[in-house]
Amino acid sequence: MMMKKKLSALLALAAVTCMGIVPAFAISMQDAEQIVKNEYPGAVIHRVERDYDDGRRVYEVDFHSDSVWEGDLTIDADTGRILERDIDNDRDRDCNRRHRHNRHCSDW
Repeated sequence: MMMKKKLSALLALAAVTCMGIVPAFAISMQDAEQIVKNEYPGAVIHRVERDYDDGRRVYEVDFHSDSVWEGDLTIDADTGRILERDIDNDRDRDCNRRHRHNRHCSDW
């Protein structure tokens, strides 16, 4: 009986310790969206995903705007700093690729 209580206490301590090792992201998904909207006014957000990049907690945000056909920003989830930008402004190239799948760019 005493051994069972000790084991329960150890497991509870381990659970608390594990939760302490992985703190919550410092900025929220909404904060990450707002960072994109501040950088690209009028941006429409398609996806926000929590991820890890080289051991760093990040948000991957996919979006488009009037000036960006397809955009992807990687944002540090602790500082809010933009780490990577993958911006595609070539609507014609993307249109041609999609046109092969029986869609016309004028349909968008």
